[in-house]
Amino acid sequence: MGILGSVCFFIQSLIQFSIGLICIKSSKNQQFYKALKFASANGLQQLTQAICYIIGYWLTKQGYIEEPLVIHKIIQTLLQSSMMIPNASSYVQEVKKSKTAYKKICPYLVAETEDK
Repeated sequence: MGILGSVCFFIQSLIQFSIGLICIKSSKNQQFYKALKFASANGLQQLTQAICYIIGYWLTKQGYIEEPLVIHKIIQTLLQSSMMIPNASSYVQEVKKSKTAYKKICPYLVAETEDK
């Protein structure tokens, strides 16, 4: 179940990150992409939790897991750790801004080090 939780968290992170990149690159239908970004940021955690509960129920019924409390602990851990996922898309924009600022500042830094 730990591997399953890690895989679900990775897929959730990948989807959120790719939607953030799509929203940055596109200029057409900006409202649609903003809505898609908002929906993925706020609904993806609940979707991941529901899928984990379904798979956990199946694993319990098949006899692979004897204690259902283990599933609850894993899912709550995933939910807490995935709360920062919506901030990942803003991180990409901040990195882009910092690269732009670096390109503007770099000539001045090189000139300053050559003077010393």
